[in-house]
Amino acid sequence: MEVRMKILFTSLCHTDVYFWEAKGQEPVFPRIFGHEAAGIVESVGEGVTDLAPGDHVLPVFTGECKECIHCLSAESNMCTLLRIDTDRGVMLADGQSRFSINGQPIYHFLGTSTFSEYTVVHSGCVAKINPLAPLDKVCILSCGFCTGFGATVNVAKPPKGSTVAVFGLGAVGLSVSFFYLFDSISMRLLKLLLLKLSRYMSLYLIDFRLLKVLDIQGLRGSLVSISTLTDLKKPRSLESLSL
Repeated sequence: MEVRMKILFTSLCHTDVYFWEAKGQEPVFPRIFGHEAAGIVESVGEGVTDLAPGDHVLPVFTGECKECIHCLSAESNMCTLLRIDTDRGVMLADGQSRFSINGQPIYHFLGTSTFSEYTVVHSGCVAKINPLAPLDKVCILSCGFCTGFGATVNVAKPPKGSTVAVFGLGAVGLSVSFFYLFDSISMRLLKLLLLKLSRYMSLYLIDFRLLKVLDIQGLRGSLVSISTLTDLKKPRSLESLSL
């Protein structure tokens, strides 16, 4: 039940940095980091029927066997078999790594190891996507976006009219904010939040087209800047924040 992927795009998540620094943990060494990526299926192993060579896919570090009590539940995605395991550096089928150098194993990370031109993952940790989706953009869906948006929609579940604070507007923070972009009733709350935050920091928003629905001119006195990651402005000095 394994799939070999050719990684075309991958991004750096702070989780990779944390485990690379190996602070307060027993490191598995050597291993290949990376878990936020997009690529194409190159080949499939025995028993894989829902994927085929050429499919555009995202690796998923919390997979689904589709049979355990968690996978069959509407309230949990912590699969008994494929749930996140930062200490496991081998494949489940035989307890061996699919990476090696000079006969010595190089261990996996989160079952994905996307900082490699090719990687091998369990088929339950692969999500097939529309081939028209731009892989250089959707690679962030395999971690950053689903972490923020999913935690908001599936865990926090804020009711309409709630007042919320989003601390940080990186990939995860922006993904939380998207929850409100999809809800026109909550648009006013999002504007208020951005206005309050902009009093002590410049907001660096990636130029997603969806963000253009914001009435930036309506944020009186704020310094919200829609820019690319290569066109950042110097942050303002810290000021008090009162929500």
